[in-house]
Amino acid sequence: MVSGFAHAPISKGLIVTTAISTVVLSVFRFKPYTHLQVVPHLSVHGQYWRLVAHHVAFANASELFLATLFFYTASREVERRFGTLKFASFLAITLCLYTALVFVLLVLFTSLPDAWPVRVLLPAPLRVQGRTPSGPFAPLFVILYQHARIVPDRWVIRIGSVYVGDRAIQIWSLALLLILSQPSMTPFVGLLAMATSALYRSDLLLSSSLKSYRIPKRLYRVLAYLLSGLVGSTRTPTRSWRAEPPPPPSFRARQARREQMQSAIDGARDERARRTSAVLQSVGGLRMRFGAAAPPSPGERRSTGILPTTRGGDEAGTASTRAERVRTDEMIGELLQSMLQRTRSEFSDGRDANAAGAPRTGSSAAGADPGDAQPGSHGALRDLLAQLTQPHPDTAITEPSIRALQAMFPHLPRSTLVEALQQSNGSQPDAVERLLIDSAASPTAPG
Repeated sequence: MVSGFAHAPISKGLIVTTAISTVVLSVFRFKPYTHLQVVPHLSVHGQYWRLVAHHVAFANASELFLATLFFYTASREVERRFGTLKFASFLAITLCLYTALVFVLLVLFTSLPDAWPVRVLLPAPLRVQGRTPSGPFAPLFVILYQHARIVPDRWVIRIGSVYVGDRAIQIWSLALLLILSQPSMTPFVGLLAMATSALYRSDLLLSSSLKSYRIPKRLYRVLAYLLSGLVGSTRTPTRSWRAEPPPPPSFRARQARREQMQSAIDGARDERARRTSAVLQSVGGLRMRFGAAAPPSPGERRSTGILPTTRGGDEAGTASTRAERVRTDEMIGELLQSMLQRTRSEFSDGRDANAAGAPRTGSSAAGADPGDAQPGSHGALRDLLAQLTQPHPDTAITEPSIRALQAMFPHLPRSTLVEALQQSNGSQPDAVERLLIDSAASPTAPG
């Protein structure tokens, strides 16, 4: 529902003209000339202009106030659903039809004999004078019927066993007060106006032609041009472009989010421990192959203090954590040193066999050093050994550190190496350890 009179200029014009005309007629004392009365104004004096004038102004301020509230709440919605052109045509047709019917019925009432059934059914103003009150009761009640048919309730409340909607509170209450404002005449006017609106909405032959009628567009443009200065124009209120803030999370939602984050952290720790165990098992198999002692298990290393249990941001800068890292680096350096010596001895035996007459292929045929002939394997081991045997400074990420990792892991992209250095706080040995663990745990790691 749009506030104001946007897309409802006729409803605004009804309120403005009714208020102005009521005040003007009250100030200049023209109220006796606004009501409709057959005897004697029409039958004797011939004042047929009262057929039109009695739709203009109300007789008192209370009716004007109630009608203004009604036009604002009900007429706007009906006009927006009909459209301005159809709504204007609807009012013109129903007012003409109502005026004709009320004139015929009032003449009929005044011509009835003064019998007791007539006196019981018809009040004296209708039966004797043929009188109806002044004011736009006809447009008010024809709009009321259309509003009841096309506008649903927005909300409904229950009072005991009775369901009451917003229309009953905002619309029908105002209509009830208006229809009881002058009990001898207004019930007849209201019922006749709603019957006229029902005839317009019905599917009868005459009603079909009435519903399809529209005011000529040329006349509509002329009236709009002449009355726009009096009524004015109302723009649609600007809506805010800002998004509404999300509702604050409840305690259960925050608790569920906290549990989800904690489970994710525990899962990451378990995955890291699994990868570390897999790497240590593979390294232990290599040491047993080359005749070295098996490395301790992860549980033994944690119990002895070699492998830290956690690597939080608060423990990374402590002296105990650095000492554990240094011991871990020394152990890995000793392991790689023994592996490199074993590899050199195997290649030396193979080179002596080739010198004795064995077939010579690859780098052994050229008599080159195996570490120099295969820079991607044993040369990288020597570089790794040189890096691991250096001191363990706690420095930032530098280009030499990245180049050293590129020499050790030529198959990995630069972004992966930089990420490993960032996670290790610039420590090359920690970055090497992380890359070795990731390479061993990855199913697509090079053999």
